[in-house]
Amino acid sequence: MFEFLSELSLTDWVKYVVSLDEFKNSPAFVERFMSAVSRQYLSSTKAVQTSVGQVLTAENCVVTRTGLKRPSESYFKTVTLFDDLPTVKFENPKSVADSFLKALGVRDYVDLQVVFSRLADLKWDSDHVQLVKYLVSVQDKLSDGELGRLRLTSVFTKEQPELAADSTEKRPRFKASELYAPSETLRGLGLPIIDWPGKVKWRTGSDE
Repeated sequence: MFEFLSELSLTDWVKYVVSLDEFKNSPAFVERFMSAVSRQYLSSTKAVQTSVGQVLTAENCVVTRTGLKRPSESYFKTVTLFDDLPTVKFENPKSVADSFLKALGVRDYVDLQVVFSRLADLKWDSDHVQLVKYLVSVQDKLSDGELGRLRLTSVFTKEQPELAADSTEKRPRFKASELYAPSETLRGLGLPIIDWPGKVKWRTGSDE
């Protein structure tokens, strides 16, 4: 059916295809379609790109590991903060250009609003270090408002040596400004120390 591309404008062809039942139900079909659109889109005029984008952003046109999703609901594979994110999963990853997916709105980081709403999903014995590394990796993409909210949000736990390693007791969280770096000198002063697992070395002066 992809011969329609030569008979219709790209926008009209896209509108036609997204109306088909197969588009709604077949990830394999959607991948072939998106591959064809990707090749044409990147060489099209800005006006055509805009009109095609307006159609596709409203459709479940991205194959992810949790099914077909809208671009704004999808994430690139490089986003690994949460295990259940709907990350892009085309059978042939190179068939659909990342630049095309990004233009449609596929996400390359998790919004802080989502991170904050899902803090309970992070296993605090290790994932908070992953969270810090993640935030460092996307710091240039965060708005001033997001950075300000991050500073004011109680995200981190403190060292509590009296708790058993396998304790299920709910632990309070603190702002970064309320905790101190893990050092013997600061521990000796009785200051609240950020909980930083021993298997991950704290490096003073690092981006984290």
